[in-house]
Amino acid sequence: MGKLLSFTEARRESIASEFASIEKAKAGVEDMRRKYDEELAGIENTRRVRIQEAVADAHRIAGEIRDEARKEAIALRVKAGEDINLDMDKANVAYRDQMVNSVITATEKLIRTRLDDAAASQADQSIPGRSRVATRGTVVRGAVRCRQTLRGGAVQRCPGRGRPRSGA
Repeated sequence: MGKLLSFTEARRESIASEFASIEKAKAGVEDMRRKYDEELAGIENTRRVRIQEAVADAHRIAGEIRDEARKEAIALRVKAGEDINLDMDKANVAYRDQMVNSVITATEKLIRTRLDDAAASQADQSIPGRSRVATRGTVVRGAVRCRQTLRGGAVQRCPGRGRPRSGA
């Protein structure tokens, strides 16, 4: 029985030392776990800080892009206004030139008509026995001018118009 008791005692000591080493290993694992949990928490905090910095940078960049877009829109609006004003000035100059040309053309025609009337009147008076031609002025239809010349009350047609004009 002595051997059995010594064997049992050795076995118990062996089991006790294994339990002690298991407890030590368990404590070491717990320390490592705590250490890794702390590192993981630090990594998580770093990740959050970096994400917040990235979001802040994104907001800053978006604001810069909006400001730049606003500035470009204002510049485009100003340029478009200047272009419109320039085109309006060009159109006004062209309109003025057209009006001046129209007035010059109308004045030339009026002077020619009056000179023709004066020459015809002088010619009629210089021919003996010729009846006098009555002129009733100048009739304006659009841009075409025609004279109504009436001889003895007869109705004359304006050239190119085909409509009778009465002299009454």
